[in-house]
Amino acid sequence: MVLAELGSIKQGFNIAEYVQPDQVVFTDEKTKYSLLELAANRLSKCTEITSQKILEALLEREKIVSTGLGLGVALPHARIAGLKNYTLAIFINEQSVAWDARDGENVRIIFAILGPDDQQIKHLQIISSLAELIREDYSRSLLFSAKTKQQVLSILEGTLSSQ
Repeated sequence: MVLAELGSIKQGFNIAEYVQPDQVVFTDEKTKYSLLELAANRLSKCTEITSQKILEALLEREKIVSTGLGLGVALPHARIAGLKNYTLAIFINEQSVAWDARDGENVRIIFAILGPDDQQIKHLQIISSLAELIREDYSRSLLFSAKTKQQVLSILEGTLSSQ
């Protein structure tokens, strides 16, 4: 699905409900793989699933098609049987890394999503909400310039209007 198609599914969905402050991470990883590893480790802290199983699921998803959406953003995601809830981690990387994004640009912002394999609508709502946020130049620029976890959370909640 492309960003424009995803935007129509959102309908009042609040992505901020799925992000805890400790799931917002400022980092300086050098590669896509190290960011996926970090994402798996962070997501495993919120679930009963091991980081290795999460990493394998994220890598399998990347084999299908890159989750690099473009505009400097990637949305690695996986659905795993047995999970009850969705969790989301956000990584703002100091430098951009190659991600095989659709537009050929490197990635600095990573929204890692992990959820149950039996909640397709919620999965689409989460991705749609993030796609809408990413499409908006102003919101995206705020994310790129965010320096604190609270700023990132405020952007997701739609309450940060200026810096």
